[in-house]
Amino acid sequence: MKEADAQKVLDAMKKMFTMPEQYINQFRDKLLELELSGNSEPKIDWITEARDVALNLAEERGRVSIVDVLHECPLPIGIDPRVVGGVFKHQAFVRIDSITIKTDNGRYKTVGVFGLHKNS
Repeated sequence: MKEADAQKVLDAMKKMFTMPEQYINQFRDKLLELELSGNSEPKIDWITEARDVALNLAEERGRVSIVDVLHECPLPIGIDPRVVGGVFKHQAFVRIDSITIKTDNGRYKTVGVFGLHKNS
């Protein structure tokens, strides 16, 4: 939940109930952790930021993978890891290679390596 929305809820609660400041702060923190249904802004914001990182890395190095992007722009807590697939779904990128990585759980996975499309 956004800070402004959490504050509106807290203001309404304060008008109706008396709560110690400690509990108000804890409740505020819980409100900020809420992901409201239909609210995809954090995901979109992260993809946009990660895509900018990928563009910069591809310009500097000539190639970039999601591993490089995640090193510079970690996925926020609470966002589905599958959103990383959206970073390179943009006309600026073209897949040029693949690499095999070992995941945290010990499995091997093939990920794409991308360069900038010639017209970008």
